[in-house]
Amino acid sequence: LVAPSLQNDHPNKWVACDTNPPPHEAVIMGIPWDTTHFDVGDTIRLFWSSHRTTNGGGVPIPGTEVWFELELTDDHRTAGMAEIKIEPFDPLITEPGLIPNNGSGLAYYRLYKAAGPTGKSASRAVRIDLIRPNGSTCLGTALGE
Repeated sequence: LVAPSLQNDHPNKWVACDTNPPPHEAVIMGIPWDTTHFDVGDTIRLFWSSHRTTNGGGVPIPGTEVWFELELTDDHRTAGMAEIKIEPFDPLITEPGLIPNNGSGLAYYRLYKAAGPTGKSASRAVRIDLIRPNGSTCLGTALGE
């Protein structure tokens, strides 16, 4: 299965202070609809872990290994995409985002068929940088800008 992709808009395809939407509002991973393998009623379980490296390598940061579950609907099929927000922002995005020289998140998903075998996707590493060039951070108002 195809790896999930970052849906936040950034020229370098990573999470940064100028990402749209801003990272403190949402970090969104997308799973493109696979007409061969997906059916309405199947379940996607997206796994996420945060890392101290830019490529998702090494041991995950403690407390950042989570998963999110989503049942596929007609809306996902029509849109051609299922989207999952990575939350909570703190620590899943803040922990790797405040590491000098950046950290990352590593995401993959498992497909659980309503009827039939399961499957696992390829992994996607997402670089995370919440430190502006002047040294300030972009944590949002909830955590202090």
